[in-house]
Amino acid sequence: MNEKICEIITKLSKESQNQKLRLFAKLDLNTKLEIFDNHKIIFHTLKNIHKNKDTENSILSYCAFLLSLDNFQKNTTEETIKIIKFKKIKQPKARKKEKLLQYYPLIKQLKQANTSYRDISDYLLKYHKFKISYSTICKLCNKIEKGEIK
Repeated sequence: MNEKICEIITKLSKESQNQKLRLFAKLDLNTKLEIFDNHKIIFHTLKNIHKNKDTENSILSYCAFLLSLDNFQKNTTEETIKIIKFKKIKQPKARKKEKLLQYYPLIKQLKQANTSYRDISDYLLKYHKFKISYSTICKLCNKIEKGEIK
């Protein structure tokens, strides 16, 4: 019953709704917040329209969210959406770098014991469940030794 109401209000099929939700999951935080700001406005307009009907606020909120996603998708080009997704994909490397910096004293100790970068990578995976390539470890250690990173 609720699905029918959502389809009537949003004029979106169930598959289309799911597609919009998958798109939302791939977006970065700033874009998500922008969509939520738009969601509030749409929710209040829907609430005014369906004031006399017996529609729950949660359904109206969900429909407003879907309509906000739909507006975002219509107003944004496909290229811009791809760029936003790409920016989100690029972020985990920064987190890995930060985590690797936390392990630097251990890496330095292993390197002084004449351990290769490949073995250090295997060690981090086996004992610390941290998967990172040996070349990234090598690059970071060289940058730290040159004084580029503190």
